[in-house]
Amino acid sequence: WDKPAMACLSSRVPHGTPITPELLRQIEAAEDVLVALGFAQFRVRHHNEVARIELPPEDFPKAIAAHMAITNGVKAAGYRFVALDLAGFRSGSLNGTNGTAIPLVMSEAELA
Repeated sequence: WDKPAMACLSSRVPHGTPITPELLRQIEAAEDVLVALGFAQFRVRHHNEVARIELPPEDFPKAIAAHMAITNGVKAAGYRFVALDLAGFRSGSLNGTNGTAIPLVMSEAELA
């Protein structure tokens, strides 16, 4: 009863990305890592191989201190890259002004 409200896991996925049970399990497993480390308000945004973590800026020092546990746990959930979004936690951050996803652009060299 004292847990913060969490939006549906599909809200972590950019519009147009097919939602599958496996994808939702991957996001949930990544978020479980943060719960186990004591984070209360956050989102793990799914961008294919990238897990983009949104936390309130006041939690950044805690995240930096736990960076290896976060990285290892989120990678174990199936992500290749783990990123902390320096803009902080924002509800609905995947929604642009017209309801489309905010693109995450990476070159092949960055993914290698």
